[in-house]
Amino acid sequence: RRDVFFPLYWSNVRADARLKLLFPLFMSYSDPKENVRHLALPGFWRRVDAQSSMTLAGPFFSKTIPSKMEQRHGILPLYYSAKSPERSATFVLPVFWREKSAKRDAAYVAPLFFRHKRENLEWKMAFPIYWEYRTPRTELQIVLSYFRKVSRESGAVVSGVAPFWSYAVNKQESAESFQFLGGLFGYEKRADSKKIILFYLLEI
Repeated sequence: RRDVFFPLYWSNVRADARLKLLFPLFMSYSDPKENVRHLALPGFWRRVDAQSSMTLAGPFFSKTIPSKMEQRHGILPLYYSAKSPERSATFVLPVFWREKSAKRDAAYVAPLFFRHKRENLEWKMAFPIYWEYRTPRTELQIVLSYFRKVSRESGAVVSGVAPFWSYAVNKQESAESFQFLGGLFGYEKRADSKKIILFYLLEI
């Protein structure tokens, strides 16, 4: 069956497909195989087939791929979200970013918070209060002016409050030391020796 109102409207309905046009604003197509197309100018488009579906409506878009369990949504250019069994990501520009996969896990809340984790590395920051860095060899934490550093290989631990004092200990080497104001006063202790430091240079 065909209906025509030239030049604005045209309709064609068959057993294998349906098509309607309202020139130049609207178009619709569908068939028994679940293929669907809708267009409404100036801002709408929808497509559906056996593999996926997609919708565009002004700045909004949505796409799904059921066979891969994938979903994508967004409000361009500010928001984007994607999810699949392998990866998930969310962006709210310019303040938020979250991404997670088997290889890495990252989150940003600009400009105050940052977290990044992948194999053999973990890094966190809450500006300007907290900072943390971890690897299989090293661990470093900073809270305001307090710091703590651990060397996993040597077993050494250094902590303190900059720039006032620091304390270091190494149990593997039976050693420890303390410094005040970078060496104005301090001491060093080892398995076979001890000494006190005064005024940066004098050792007792």
